[in-house]
Amino acid sequence: MTVWQRILAALTLSLALAAPALASDRFILTAPESEVPGIAARNGLVVMDRVPERDVFLVRGPNGVAPATVIARVLADPELDDEADKVFMELDAIVQLPEAGLARPLHATTVDAERALGNTRLVAFHGSRVWASYARQRATTKVRVAEAHAAYGFGAGIVAVIDAGVDPTHPALVGALVGGFDFTRDLPEVSELADIDAAHPILNPDNVVILDNTSVVRVNPSTQVLVEAAQASALASGVLPETFGHGTMVASVVRLVAPGAQIMPLKAFGADGRGRLWDVVRALYHAQEAGANVVNLSLGLPTPSKALGDAVFYLHEKQMFCVASVGNDGRNTLRYPAAFPEALGVASVRPNDRRSAFSNFGAALVTLSAPGEALVVAYPAGQYALAWGTSFSAPLAAGALALMLEVKSGINWDEVRRAFAQAAPVVDAGMGAGRLDVMRAVSDAAGVVP
Repeated sequence: MTVWQRILAALTLSLALAAPALASDRFILTAPESEVPGIAARNGLVVMDRVPERDVFLVRGPNGVAPATVIARVLADPELDDEADKVFMELDAIVQLPEAGLARPLHATTVDAERALGNTRLVAFHGSRVWASYARQRATTKVRVAEAHAAYGFGAGIVAVIDAGVDPTHPALVGALVGGFDFTRDLPEVSELADIDAAHPILNPDNVVILDNTSVVRVNPSTQVLVEAAQASALASGVLPETFGHGTMVASVVRLVAPGAQIMPLKAFGADGRGRLWDVVRALYHAQEAGANVVNLSLGLPTPSKALGDAVFYLHEKQMFCVASVGNDGRNTLRYPAAFPEALGVASVRPNDRRSAFSNFGAALVTLSAPGEALVVAYPAGQYALAWGTSFSAPLAAGALALMLEVKSGINWDEVRRAFAQAAPVVDAGMGAGRLDVMRAVSDAAGVVP
């Protein structure tokens, strides 16, 4: 077993022992296909699924045996001999969206929300009509999106968004979506609306476009929604799942920056903000097979996963770019996949380019920073919201990558990192190259001195 595998094995075993909430009989087994039947037979495993064409398997462990024991037995299997260094096993852990399980709100007062969301006038937006407050907002002005559009166009390629699905009928996303899949249900439909009851007031067809008599509702610690006043009391009761709308919001940020790119929604999370590591891993490989160029990963684990790291590295080798949020703990810590060297970790800054109080930071985690407070985003059922969190900083960078792909389709990793380094200074330490400047980044990719 390699040094890296020993470290991961120790972390995996400690997680299995120390985190009963993650105890499971589901595991991800990385092993040569020829070895899997023997490993399964000797250790009482049942093979449930496989990543197509990859030596990555989902297995179920024997009943009544502790996860740590199952893992230890497989890693110490004496029959493996020379193949032992190719075998690894870990829990099919729970992965969370960064805005799930927050102990404190990330957002400001509803007065700020009403001011930012107040312009509900409909304006033309790339074949659709959206709220002016979404199409023309502070965050995109700050990173100079409009200037980049005027100089270089609206982007190209496919950005895969591995998240909680989207509202495919939202005006902000109509015409932009391609090739989605729901890995939580193994279905091609990716609508977030399937995660809530059809009778919920947010789905009232009479209130799809809201132009007056509105009220701001805090639907969770990271999101405020502007809804028709009659809906406000129903939504304020907390009946929506914790991160309902997260995927639609993230995808709409990509769309703002790169309206010429296509968005591939890959649903690996439920509306409660929780998903399985297995679904994230197979979504990554699916993104590559389906032709994506960029993957947005507004998600995170506190410890590294070999299966996740292998997938990110594989995409890196295929000249794809993984952009990941760094998390909302407000600490100098590591979150994965952002901390993998083959990923681009994005932190959140305030409008004054200081670190957002909630944003994680650190040289080993952050590649660059981007606005992550009070972004005006699309919300399911044709609505709009204000969003806070590193989940919404990351898609600004993912969209910028799609703009770079238009000016240089074969752009490589070193060129991307150099382009993102053309950033505005950030006072606080541990925030990477600085605050994203889309105009400067795309200019650098195009070989133009910005």
